Amino acid sequence: MKKCIGKILLPIAVYFLIGDALGSASEPLRLFVKEVPLKVLGKEVNVIAIEQADGTHGYSPEKKDGFHVEVVNQLKVPTSIHWHGLILPNLMDGVPFVTQNPIPPGKSFRYDFPLKQSGTYWMHSHYGLQEQLYNSAPLIIWTPEERAKADRQVVVMLSDFSFTAPEQILKGLKGGMKMTGKTQNPSGTKVEAMGPGERSGSQETPRHT
Repeated sequence: MKKCIGKILLPIAVYFLIGDALGSASEPLRLFVKEVPLKVLGKEVNVIAIEQADGTHGYSPEKKDGFHVEVVNQLKVPTSIHWHGLILPNLMDGVPFVTQNPIPPGKSFRYDFPLKQSGTYWMHSHYGLQEQLYNSAPLIIWTPEERAKADRQVVVMLSDFSFTAPEQILKGLKGGMKMTGKTQNPSGTKVEAMGPGERSGSQETPRHT
C-alpha cells in the first residue's frame, strides 16, 4: 500500500513544483506559427512563419530575463519548435515525439528556462518537413556587451526556395534524381541539364598566369 501511495504522490508533487515554477516565471511572449503568403517571381505561394502578435519575426530576449515563450499553433496540422543551439532542459527542446508531444492545431505550449548563452541562434520546426516550408525564425539573445558592438544591428536570415513541394524533393533525393535532357527552373526558362563529367560555364582551356 505504501509503495502505491508513493507512486501516486510523486507525480502530484512534481506537478505542483512545475506549476509553481511556471507561475513565478515572467509573462511569456506569444509566438504564432501560421501560414502567410509569399510572392516569388510574381507567383504567390503559402509558407509558414513564426511571428509575434505585431508581426515581428522570431524572438530576441535579454539573457538576464531568461526564456519565456508560448508557442501558439495556428496551422491546420500539428507542429513544434526547436531552439537550435541552446543549452536547455531536455523537456524544453521542442522535438516532437522525443521531448514533447506535437502541439495540436489551435493549441499552445509554454517554454520556460534560464538562458546560459547569448548571440545569434535560430528556431525551427522538427515536425515533418515544415522547416522546408520556412517554419523557422531568428533567435537573438542579447546582453549589454552584445548591444555595445555596434550602433545598429540588422538580422538577415537566408533560405533556399523551390516551387516544388518538399515531399517531392525528398522523394526524388531518395530515389536518385536524374538530371538528363531539358528541365525548367522556377522562372519557366528551359535549361540544359549537364550529364556526368560535364561542367557549367565556358569550355575554353583554363589559362594560368
